[in-house]
Amino acid sequence: MWGDAQGAADLNHPARMNDHASSSQLTSKCKASLVQISSPAHIPLQDTRWQELFLSYEILVHLDRDHSDDNSPSSNHNDENNSLVSQVARNMARNTFLSSNLAGFTWHITRMINELVHSCISINQSKHLNAEQGDGHVVTPPTPANASLKIALVGKARVVCGAMKLYRIMVHEAIVKTTQKESNDHERSGQRHEGSSVADIFLFQSRQHSGITASDENMAHGLSNALLTFLSSSVESKDMKELIYS
Repeated sequence: MWGDAQGAADLNHPARMNDHASSSQLTSKCKASLVQISSPAHIPLQDTRWQELFLSYEILVHLDRDHSDDNSPSSNHNDENNSLVSQVARNMARNTFLSSNLAGFTWHITRMINELVHSCISINQSKHLNAEQGDGHVVTPPTPANASLKIALVGKARVVCGAMKLYRIMVHEAIVKTTQKESNDHERSGQRHEGSSVADIFLFQSRQHSGITASDENMAHGLSNALLTFLSSSVESKDMKELIYS
């Protein structure tokens, strides 16, 4: 499989997390980006730190949580014994209501999926147009421009795959921690707690930053629409099917 499995191993396993000698420059940058987006500090949607994170897609696609500590009653207090991925996922779950960074991550995932769908549709339409123009004539080979578009399409798809792998890990952790907190609050108070809910983890809280169009917006709605568009488009686009099954 494509990607940097070796670089991801440094983040997936606790024993290798502090082994700086084995870490590449790209792995070190990925570590820094993961720590930044999971911190309590809000990162604006147009901030370059998001792009820096997504450039590590070859590492992100191989990330996985270390589940060895999940059954330990003291796991929440021994972060130094857990992998960086586990620490970052917990930090994101803990800080998401304060920073809105998980909602911001959702916005970026939505945008990338929409761009991928648009690129697939554009290439598919271009192929149909060339086929119609070539009816009754000798079939011409793919042009260099079309080949370049195909290469760019594969690149976009890989970035989306890497980002979605990390996003899945973080969303899962945030949902689990939020539902556990809701359940604990309900048991202590004897009534349903009116605080944070699962739906709130996708809520982007308004802030006074230039370039931000979202204001107290639930980013999950846009992501749901983007995923449905992706799936429906894959039925018509051969290029989309090739990306899904490759």
